Amino acid sequence: MEKVKHLQKLLGKTASMIFIQKFSKYIDTNRIPILELSRTAGKPDNAFSKTRAGEDPYLSTFLRYWFSCHLLAEKNKVKEPVPPLDSFFDQEVQKVLSLIYELAENGELSKASKKSLSDLQVYINILTKNGEASMQEKEVYKEIIYEINHQEE
Repeated sequence: MEKVKHLQKLLGKTASMIFIQKFSKYIDTNRIPILELSRTAGKPDNAFSKTRAGEDPYLSTFLRYWFSCHLLAEKNKVKEPVPPLDSFFDQEVQKVLSLIYELAENGELSKASKKSLSDLQVYINILTKNGEASMQEKEVYKEIIYEINHQEE
């Protein structure tokens, strides 16, 4: 059961990271300054940079960024409106959330779901590199990837 808990946490961080990256794409495309975004949200200067690096923000913190983004887009006369929140919940985020749900319901992942974990490798690597994944989370993920790779042989 501990493994399930650790994998759920890691997948939650992964879903959050993908969601934030979708939001960040809007910010980058429309040249909204990160420093201004952090300050307008009432956060320290480098706060959004940490969030972009994989830090899992509280919902209230993200909502402050999103609202601040609206204010800055208006102030800077950005032509493209800030997307609605649900636009960041794309298929990739939903896929990760479905894995978390499957773990909660079944206590394990099906073979097909385990294989879809390997699609998340790039995000897991970023979380690991930035120190956002715990040792236990990394170990559980490695075990599943090892199992997948050795079943294919």
